[in-house]
Amino acid sequence: MQSRNDSGIKVISNLALFFLLFGVFIAFGVLTALFLQTDPTYILGPFIISSFCGTPIGLFLFVWLRFIRRSKWHIAFILPSLIGLLLISIFLTWDAFDRIPTNIFKDVVANPIPAGVSNIQARDVGDGLLTEEEIVTFNAPPEVVDKIIADKGLTQTQYIVSEMDPGFREFSNINWNQDWTVYEKYENGESHNSLLITMWVNPERNTVLFQYWVG
Repeated sequence: MQSRNDSGIKVISNLALFFLLFGVFIAFGVLTALFLQTDPTYILGPFIISSFCGTPIGLFLFVWLRFIRRSKWHIAFILPSLIGLLLISIFLTWDAFDRIPTNIFKDVVANPIPAGVSNIQARDVGDGLLTEEEIVTFNAPPEVVDKIIADKGLTQTQYIVSEMDPGFREFSNINWNQDWTVYEKYENGESHNSLLITMWVNPERNTVLFQYWVG
């Protein structure tokens, strides 16, 4: 009976040490993500993924290595504990790739990028959970600008539904002292998310501010 109790205590202590290491690595990954990201709301993504997906995977691997394979302690404890950190790293790598300005342009404006488009600047300014919002600026010939307006189904408007995101002010080489023409498209989703696209075009029709929102 005593040996069975000792065995149970050993199992519990092993599991406690595993969860401690797992939590430490997740905390390290989240702090790293917080350091790299400008918007703290994006940290919720890596935390949720690493916690809800990484925990069962790491626990299964730990039990298999520690109690079935009886691997060396540094392999049985460290390797499964790194699962959460690995998932966070994958999330951040994919997120960094997804935020490349040309990739954002392709996702929300046009894919492939039309000939003549240049000086693309773009940022993801959504909250990372409930809404998706990207802002893009670029230069293009007037005919390309008109085609984008037609392809997106935008119409000229005097009454703007959305306000210009302040993130546009962080972009460079934009002359703000112009009379911008505004085009917009709004779909109030009932069975799907609402969509709002706003596009500001300068008088020469060669500079565009493009705002894409889904929520």
